[in-house]
Amino acid sequence: MVYLTDDSTEGPASTTDANGKAVLTSVATGPNNAKVIVTTTVQLYNFSTSSPAVVYSKDNVTLSGSSLSINGNDAGSCGSGNIAPVYTLDPATTNQNGNPGLSGNPSTPQHGTTDIDLQALANGRLDIESLVAFNSQRV
Repeated sequence: MVYLTDDSTEGPASTTDANGKAVLTSVATGPNNAKVIVTTTVQLYNFSTSSPAVVYSKDNVTLSGSSLSINGNDAGSCGSGNIAPVYTLDPATTNQNGNPGLSGNPSTPQHGTTDIDLQALANGRLDIESLVAFNSQRV
């Protein structure tokens, strides 16, 4: 079972979230009434870089199986519109096996010279507790 509460900054009983942070608490009971509780804080955030696709890679990408689905259609106001499902930096390519489901605009894998500094994006997110906040305890 998973419980959702507001983060401690606004108070766990708060019904209004102003900072985009929430706490997920999972409780599991095992054999001999053993219980484990896992708690993590998650946060919504935006990248400062516009991605040309849902999946961006500087290396070859292989998509396998008809159960795989990648949707680049923006269903709300969280992005800048519809984008391609996959983009690879030249000379990398995208290989498709087993008819994966791809949608977006365009709905086919794209490639080109757009070079996103992935390391800088990762370094910029290291301060976010959602990526590092993890607490597990046995009860």
